[in-house]
Amino acid sequence: MKNIDQNTPFLAFYDLLRIRGIYSTEEKREKLRRGFRRAMALAATLFAFALPQGARAGANLPVPDGWDATWGANDTEINLSHASRNWSDFSIGSGYTVNFTGSGTAVNKVTGNVRSDILGTLTGDKVYILNPNGILFGSDASVNVNGLVAAAMGSLSFDSDLKASDVKAAVTANGAKGSEFTILIGTSVSGAADGATVIATSGMSAGATFNLSSSDNGATITFVGETGAGSALKAANVVFGDNVTIAGGDVNASGGISGSDFTQTGGNVETAGNVDAKVTQNGSTAMLVAKSIKEIDQSAGSITAESVTGAAKASGTLSGVEGKGLTVGSLELGSTASVNAKGSLVIQGAGKLDGTVTADSISAAGQTLTFKSNAGLSDTSVTAGTAVLDAEEAAIALNNLSVDALQGAAGNVTVSNTKALTINGLEAKSGNVEVTAGGQIAATKVYANGDGKNVTLTATAEGIEVGDVQA
Repeated sequence: MKNIDQNTPFLAFYDLLRIRGIYSTEEKREKLRRGFRRAMALAATLFAFALPQGARAGANLPVPDGWDATWGANDTEINLSHASRNWSDFSIGSGYTVNFTGSGTAVNKVTGNVRSDILGTLTGDKVYILNPNGILFGSDASVNVNGLVAAAMGSLSFDSDLKASDVKAAVTANGAKGSEFTILIGTSVSGAADGATVIATSGMSAGATFNLSSSDNGATITFVGETGAGSALKAANVVFGDNVTIAGGDVNASGGISGSDFTQTGGNVETAGNVDAKVTQNGSTAMLVAKSIKEIDQSAGSITAESVTGAAKASGTLSGVEGKGLTVGSLELGSTASVNAKGSLVIQGAGKLDGTVTADSISAAGQTLTFKSNAGLSDTSVTAGTAVLDAEEAAIALNNLSVDALQGAAGNVTVSNTKALTINGLEAKSGNVEVTAGGQIAATKVYANGDGKNVTLTATAEGIEVGDVQA
């Protein structure tokens, strides 16, 4: 290859000027040569900073669409102000450092087609990394920022709804966090540190895992989408976004679950705290365990809780907690329901009981209890304002019954009580009344309105006290 003399560019430039009648003398030619060389040296210096090469960019340091950085003590460190920038590639190699100096928010949007690998050191105030190709924080990376947002998407606005379709790839955090907040957004998210908020969007493959750190103290997951078989969400607190479906896998929140109402068709959801949301459970394999639940609408599945603060509508399995029982705001049981209060069942509002109920006692003081069937209450003490036996041949067998009024909505009313019985009002609207008790019967305002208009009271011990009886 022919060597090119350093004067060659100058001579070519001089010949062009000479042809045009400019700088024709040797003296003028020498002045032009010196000025040209100075200009070339300055251009080379500027070129080196405008297009960083070698160790200064690429695999080890970010590659900007423009360049406003200053170098640190050597070629392994760059300093930038907090601003919004586009980058062809935003990656930091092991042993390399990117410093966002001063205060503010640095929004870094990757326009290229490669993942951001943060393997070195990142410092600054509030730093956003937006890369639809994905983001990886290496296990040896150092992130020392006041706030960190890592989103596998091209743009992000917290003033508008996050759309799952905007999220393109995964975020692997390996413990990376900001001291004030960490928000990680991806199609799947793993390795977030305690205190992080994780938004794992819909469209995730079955078996995706979203585990925060093993200690899971203080960690919060904000979840949007649908879990699949083998998936796992583990944190101190889980916050559900809109339209969440738990279709499989495990959700474990030691502190509690909140956010929007959600649907459970399968999987296991467990928390030692409260579920501050309405749960719609409609899968036979779905299991939910919590201290308290805001509201339930269950067609199938299993729910265990100390209390349901609102309405409890159940046709699957509903259980209380041993030694603590079950308290509900109101209760409506379908014919396939199986309830085991594991203590007392306290109903603070109206109750409609069907299926099978096992409880030491049922208390609905001042409220109306409607029994669609015997409901398996042979060993149960019932206290209510009004008990309604709503069946063609209404019957109820109890351990102890104390109600202000007992009504048979249809057919005959049959009450079999193993102990004492207190009824302040009993009416069979279209049939006869038959009451049997193993202890004393204290009954007043007992009415039989059927064809035979018969009222039969039988006490095997301690006698019968009767007030107003009409047949």
